[in-house]
Amino acid sequence: MWKKQVSDMEWDFNGYVDKPHLRGARLKIKFYAFEHKPRMLEVIKWFMHHEMTTGEILTAKRSMNGIVRYTKY
Repeated sequence: MWKKQVSDMEWDFNGYVDKPHLRGARLKIKFYAFEHKPRMLEVIKWFMHHEMTTGEILTAKRSMNGIVRYTKY
C-alpha cells in the first residue's frame, strides 16, 4: 500500500516556539507561492532556515512576505 508523501510546503512551528502571544498562522511559513519554481523554492527554504537560525520567526516571515511581493511584481 502506498502512503501519501508528506508535503514540505508549509512549516508549522506551533508548539516549538515558546512565546504566548504567537500561535496559529503566525508560526507557519507557507511556500505555495513558489511551488511552480522548484529551484527558487529550494533557495527560499535555505534562506528561511538561515533567517530563523540567526533571528526570529517573525523576521523570517517578514522576509518571506517581501520575497513573495517581489516575485509577483
